[in-house]
Amino acid sequence: MNTHSDNRIVVGMSGGIDSTCCVSLLKEQGYTVIGVTVVNWSEGEDTPQYAVEAARLAEKAGIDRLPADALEALQKE
Repeated sequence: MNTHSDNRIVVGMSGGIDSTCCVSLLKEQGYTVIGVTVVNWSEGEDTPQYAVEAARLAEKAGIDRLPADALEALQKE
């Protein structure tokens, strides 16, 4: 069981089995899990399937999920 005073943890969510299992295991250990999904598409473009799936899995797990905007950083290269 988690005994840390601050029990929040961030998990990168791709919509796959690895991140989903991490969320489940961390919740079982008493952590408050926050999901983060990297945004690498422009507004107006269709949302990639991985992001749709990550949102669905986060909702099913009962956790918050936040976007991490990487588009600007990726366009600099």
